Amino acid sequence: MLAAFCLGLGWLLQAMLAEFGERLERRALLETTQAAAAVLNVNLVKQLTGAPTDVDSPAFKDLREELEDIRIAVPQARFAYLLAMKGDDVVFLADAEPTSSPDYSPPGQVYFEATEVLRGVFTSKVATTDGPVTDRWGVWVSALIPLIDESTGKVVAILGVDISGKN
Repeated sequence: MLAAFCLGLGWLLQAMLAEFGERLERRALLETTQAAAAVLNVNLVKQLTGAPTDVDSPAFKDLREELEDIRIAVPQARFAYLLAMKGDDVVFLADAEPTSSPDYSPPGQVYFEATEVLRGVFTSKVATTDGPVTDRWGVWVSALIPLIDESTGKVVAILGVDISGKN
C-alpha cells in the first residue's frame, strides 16, 4: 500500500513539475517575443497590404530583415512572421523564412489553420501563446503579439514566433 502511495505521489509531482516547466517556457517565449517586437516599426507594417506586390516595397524588405533578427533573437525560434486580417481571412504580411525555402509564406497567403486563440488576439489586443498547434509546417507553440496603431488603437498585425511543439 505504501509503495502504491509513493508511486502515485511521485507521478503527481512529476506531472506538476512538467506543467510548471511548460508554463515557464511559454512565459519566456512570450516575454522574449514581446521584447523583440519593440523593434518593429508599426508605421512600416501599416504600409503592407497583404498582397503579392508588397515584395517590391521598401517597407516589406525592411520588415523581413527585422523579422530575421527577431527569429535569431528568440531562443529555439523556427519561424517569425506577421499576420493580418483581410476580410475573414488571416493572411501573411511578411515572413522571415528565405524566399527560396519551401516553408516560405508570401504576402497574402491565407493561413487556413488560424486558431480561435490567434483570431482572438486581433480583438482582445492581448499577447498570448497558442499550441501546440498542427499546421502544414509542423507542430508549433506560438507567441502571438498584437501590433497596435497608436493613433487608432487597432491591431494592424500580429507578430508570430513559433518554436517546436513536439515533445
